[in-house]
Amino acid sequence: MTKLIFIQPFYNCFSLLCANNRFPNMFIRRVTIANVPNGALVPASWRYRLLSFTGVAIVVTVALSVANLRSIQELAMVVPIYNRLTPIVIPVSRVETKLPVVLLVVLLALSPLYKPQPRHVLDILSVAVKRVFVATFCLATIGYFDYTYQLPRPVLILMSVLLVGSIPAWFVLIRKQASTRNCAVIVGDSPEQIAAVYSELTVPVFGYVTFNPHQRSQNLVRADGGLQSYSQVPDESDNPIPDELKCLGGLARLEQILISYSADTVILAFSHPDREEFFGTLETCAKLGVTTKAHRDLHNSVLTRNKPGYSELIDIDLDPWDWQDRVLKRIFDLLFAGSVLLVLSPLLILAAIAIKMEDEGPIFYTQERTSTLGETFSILKFRSMTPGKEDTNPGEETNRVTCTGKILRKTHIDEIPQLLAILQGKMSAVGPRPAWTDEEAHLQSETPEWRKRWFVKPGLTGLAQINDITSTQASQKIQYDIKYIRRQSLWFDIQIVSKQLLMVAEDVVELFVRMIRGRRE
Repeated sequence: MTKLIFIQPFYNCFSLLCANNRFPNMFIRRVTIANVPNGALVPASWRYRLLSFTGVAIVVTVALSVANLRSIQELAMVVPIYNRLTPIVIPVSRVETKLPVVLLVVLLALSPLYKPQPRHVLDILSVAVKRVFVATFCLATIGYFDYTYQLPRPVLILMSVLLVGSIPAWFVLIRKQASTRNCAVIVGDSPEQIAAVYSELTVPVFGYVTFNPHQRSQNLVRADGGLQSYSQVPDESDNPIPDELKCLGGLARLEQILISYSADTVILAFSHPDREEFFGTLETCAKLGVTTKAHRDLHNSVLTRNKPGYSELIDIDLDPWDWQDRVLKRIFDLLFAGSVLLVLSPLLILAAIAIKMEDEGPIFYTQERTSTLGETFSILKFRSMTPGKEDTNPGEETNRVTCTGKILRKTHIDEIPQLLAILQGKMSAVGPRPAWTDEEAHLQSETPEWRKRWFVKPGLTGLAQINDITSTQASQKIQYDIKYIRRQSLWFDIQIVSKQLLMVAEDVVELFVRMIRGRRE
């Protein structure tokens, strides 16, 4: 049905005006939204633009005014580099000349953030900080060529610092405020599931996204490696989806659709949690930072925020870590991987020479492993076996392990090249060990909850590894992995890494003891 959409409260006075319909018609637009009860109000996208633009203008004005105070500049003199400058206050008459230029430059620099599209918090922070630096550079350049609009260095530097702290916070604040409206888009491959999910919803729905007609006849790759047959693809002539629910487009355009409609919630209506479409949709939702729900029948295949209750829909936990914890974890990963590679670099050169001298085969071994949300990446290790076809069943092919490989495995040196993947951001120091994609077909059939491991970044070591649990014990392994996901924290990561380093040291000592005893005998 067609509903009026107009501005919601901009502070408390805006709320009163909206409640009494006192805005002129030029601020009202019409959109078609399904499942909206009579009288329900849904904010238009221009409200976000207005809040963004107005907020930035106010923040810039306040930042310039504060930075122009002598007392603030003198207070900032405790900073080592800043104390080399002399406090300079711009006269009020000149501030009136410089302020419009400052506003124009900063507002233009931040223009990409005015678009009301779903964004992850870290993306908002990153883009906002970069744009503030761009604005600072532009203001410094303008002042260099035209003294009339020049800001004194103490004022420019202090204002930039204030903007770096306040502008990102403002955009995060209004992003969270906008996300409370819960306008949803249904995404799925099954008309029956789409219709069933739609009947359970009580929030406004823009429409649904599914396969394009030309895509419906294609085989669908499932997460277990199998293919859906043509008979499983629903016939469009028998469509149970209500006519009021509009088709917004195909899955290939999902990201553009979510951005265009500024959707805050995605409801998944897939018949099977396949790697390509189901987890591909989850990856898009995680990238845009939108709330994601699914039918309770899929609770074994997804990481949920809480146990399924009486509701037919469950909340999917796409981001188990808060953004600040993710930043700390990333810093820890970089420090750990970088320091280990630096300290052990001579040992890595010796290992490469030993591998090459033994059988003239390749030094490194690569294999496709599963990463976050079903994505794949190539893992890099020192080769410890003779080249040949691998067995997809979990386990060790000990008959193919070389003499050098036995030493590399015992000392865990063969795993060190994976630190490069940590530096690249494909892996973490701690997390569920990435499984071989071909091996996972067996593991998923044996353990239905296996896909829950895909909701966090894989790690070099993990809770299962320090408890000597391997892929041959899939049910125990997944329980340890889920336990880690629920308890994960920076301190927990440090504990696991410390325990793993202790185990490596014990293995190295044991190897040397065996070698010494062997020589004596």
